[in-house]
Amino acid sequence: MTAVSSILNADMATIGRLLQNGLEWWLRELRALAPRSFTGSRNTTVEFDGVAFVGEVKSRKVAVRLQPPLVLLRRIERPLMSDSEVTRMLAFDRHRILPLPEDQMLAGFRVRGRDSQAGRMSIEIGGLACEVGERLANALADAGAIPAEVVLPSSSGGIDFLPAMKSAGILRGLSEARRVWWVIALALFALNLGLLIWRDAGSVARLRDQVEAQQPGVLAAQRIAKQLERTERLASVADKQRLTRDPLPLLAELSRALPGDVFVQRLTAQAGTIRITGFKARSTNIVSILRGVPGFSDVRAASADTLAEVPIGEPFDVSAHWRGAL
Repeated sequence: MTAVSSILNADMATIGRLLQNGLEWWLRELRALAPRSFTGSRNTTVEFDGVAFVGEVKSRKVAVRLQPPLVLLRRIERPLMSDSEVTRMLAFDRHRILPLPEDQMLAGFRVRGRDSQAGRMSIEIGGLACEVGERLANALADAGAIPAEVVLPSSSGGIDFLPAMKSAGILRGLSEARRVWWVIALALFALNLGLLIWRDAGSVARLRDQVEAQQPGVLAAQRIAKQLERTERLASVADKQRLTRDPLPLLAELSRALPGDVFVQRLTAQAGTIRITGFKARSTNIVSILRGVPGFSDVRAASADTLAEVPIGEPFDVSAHWRGAL
């Protein structure tokens, strides 16, 4: 959990250094797994005596071996740390370890051994004079060779001064032709990336046009869906009312109670209260008849106005409370 927190709280420089260290470790592991015929057979080994190569340089890529008198060696012990941490430690403490400053001596190292139980490690520090490194760079340029490594050989692995020579700017950089090819490769990569972005932008624009073209149909479908939802909701309410309300007992009771000379024009019911309008004979009293029916209560004329008689009978408007469910 502490490692995760340290990564999350790290700045960009620290994250970049961690990624670089991880990539270097991964490449070292791949080199260790690969057969030597894939990694080292194409490099011609040549020896450098401090002035010139011992023997003829027969290939373009060479592995340079330094003679022991050219390198100053020191052995130190430090707490266990990674190779990248050893590099930073050497850059910070090199004035205590090596006798000459950075502009006069190149530094390299190799780990001689690690004692995990004691938590210590043995490091061999090598110093190579910058003058020797410059003479080596001139010899490589005259031979037209590219160094794969510049190593002081040892039985347990040598000290490679090639990174220090590159950092100090002693070795020449990429040739002009290689620079041109790298520029061309970067330009093609940028062009490819631009084409991908342009094609993606075109796809997005076409998709937006299709969405806009389908917008009227989508709006119409949404309106239809809302109407269907409203219709279904009304149908559901009607079904519930049909299940909970039964008007047949009311109609049967009115049919038995009212005489034959009464014509019911309209019957409405709401919240247990019914209202009946229609026509009757002059001698028929609708209020008295309904008050005599056990199922009705609070029977009274719904309108106080005197209604004019018509040829089919005298109009009436009566309200009452019905005991049954409506």
